[in-house]
Amino acid sequence: MKYQKIKNYKDEEFRRLSGVKRSTFKKIIALLEEAEKNKKEVENQMR
Repeated sequence: MKYQKIKNYKDEEFRRLSGVKRSTFKKIIALLEEAEKNKKEVENQMR
C-alpha cells in the first residue's frame, strides 16, 4: 500500500496497515532522506 493512501488515516489505522507507529515511520523517512542527500553529495564530488 502506498503512503499517499494511508497518510491521512488515524494513528491506529496507520499502524495496522503499515506495521509501525507513525512516529517510527517518520524517523525512518528522515533517515532515508538524509542517506539520499549524502549519496547525491558523494556522486557530485566524484564528477
